[in-house]
Amino acid sequence: MTHPTIVTLTGTGVPHPCPGRAGAGTLVRYGDIALQFDAGRGTVIRLAEAGVEPCALTALLITHVHSDHLVDLADVAMTRWIQKTLHPAAGPLTIVTPEGTAADFARHMFDNFVDDIETRLAVLHDEPEIDLRTFAATPTATTVWRSDDGEVAVEAIAVHHEPVTDAVAYRITTPTGVVVISGDTVVCDEVESFSVGCDLLVHEACRATAMRPLVAGTDLERIFSYHADSATLGGLAERAQVPHIMLTHLIPPPMDEAGEAAFVDDLRGGGYSGRITVGRDLTTVLIDRTAADVNAPFDPRAHLETKLDPARLTHLGIWRDEADEISDRFFQWEVPALPSECINAIAAGVRTDIVGLDLSNITDLLSPGYLPLETGIALTPNGELSVATLTQWPDTTPEMIDWWFGWHIARTERYKLWHPQAHYFTQPRYDLSDVPGLTDRERYVGNTSWVDEYLGPIPSRLAITFHDPSEIGLDEAALTEAGYGTVVCAVATDSDYGHELSRLIHAVRHTADGCEMRSRFILPAGTPEFIAAPLLDHCWTEMTHLASFLPDLYMYATGAGSR
Repeated sequence: MTHPTIVTLTGTGVPHPCPGRAGAGTLVRYGDIALQFDAGRGTVIRLAEAGVEPCALTALLITHVHSDHLVDLADVAMTRWIQKTLHPAAGPLTIVTPEGTAADFARHMFDNFVDDIETRLAVLHDEPEIDLRTFAATPTATTVWRSDDGEVAVEAIAVHHEPVTDAVAYRITTPTGVVVISGDTVVCDEVESFSVGCDLLVHEACRATAMRPLVAGTDLERIFSYHADSATLGGLAERAQVPHIMLTHLIPPPMDEAGEAAFVDDLRGGGYSGRITVGRDLTTVLIDRTAADVNAPFDPRAHLETKLDPARLTHLGIWRDEADEISDRFFQWEVPALPSECINAIAAGVRTDIVGLDLSNITDLLSPGYLPLETGIALTPNGELSVATLTQWPDTTPEMIDWWFGWHIARTERYKLWHPQAHYFTQPRYDLSDVPGLTDRERYVGNTSWVDEYLGPIPSRLAITFHDPSEIGLDEAALTEAGYGTVVCAVATDSDYGHELSRLIHAVRHTADGCEMRSRFILPAGTPEFIAAPLLDHCWTEMTHLASFLPDLYMYATGAGSR
């Protein structure tokens, strides 16, 4: 299974502080592999904002010694060590660096924390360690790191940042993309040759030519002389036929769109015709060569596709300036108390006397009556973790539930109605809210809802992609015959990495006074069992809370009348 290659700028700033711009850093992810390049000021915070904790880093690679590129190296390593209380499997931080001053810095970075380390040893027991891997910076490309499975490789090549020595650029190759990170350098032949065949070039940029009259005869003129002039950088990218260049370490940091446009104009003036992204902190680019298919059918929804902001600002609750008539009427912070049936199911843990549902036996839902496990946790025939909840929906029709799933994904304030104490963001991949003529199911089946929510105390950033239930063997005719009015079927993945976390089925069956929802979550084998309890709690709470007001909301929002 392949994954997209995800490139995130964790810092686009320079030594002089600029609001909104952390120190230099770039994060490259492929599946479970997370490689951080440089660690300027604020790196740990930016990593957390990108959804990656220091304990999850596979390796940290240094381009050269300048304080704005590695002042937070110790912070990353110390934080990773401290996180072992919650993540005991996190081993020493692997640091890859050119031999010389950068390696010496890494070897001695814990020296100033001796007293702090001694204090923390009462809890952490083992001292912080690093796995330092050094290499010689040479003018020819050298492989300096490779993943255990051999799928991801990193090469380094010496660049020109004199008077700084041992400065390198890196080239990262994954099954789905090639990324080159320049580090600090002038525009040079080494980076140009290194960039041939890449999908993305992450390059520093300095408006040296444009600013020459202002800095002539000053120390800044000397400083600018060993950075990449944006006026000539475009020529490098064009000659190397780079399809996309992302600018970082911006000198001077642009303060507005006009400032960003000036960098673009410089590159265009140098002859570059490809795509240009002027980086901001947490700007993210996804690369997937395997997804390109010239025979892929035209997607009529493409113009409605939205872009997910990895730095999205989110919060629980609805603030006054966000409120509308619907939230004023239906947002209620208090949620139903968990019933004894759920409390007992959570206390029982993973049951071994009952088999849970997975895709091999999901058609058992078509049988009359109820299954032995309707609310609880069990293992499936394939060793997966199955979480089940049963909720009652008086005065609710399956049509109302289909309407809800097609309606709520368009706006965060709608999503917050569902579980006010846990939901804090949603965004659809395709914004179909204003498209006329669609059924409620057509607004969500085939669409993806990006959601941020809490599962118990655990913040989660998810991508929930809705599918037709026929794809898992639940035929519409058989569902109708079994008394079902609708089935919501989806795959939940990590919105930052794309890892599959769960399959979910909400099967809605008619009852005498409304309907009932039989929910099943199928989590991959190896999923930590502790996640099952908050998932059961979350599902029962959100569904029961929604059931308490959905009929009134449906009638109010659609104008269907009043109860």
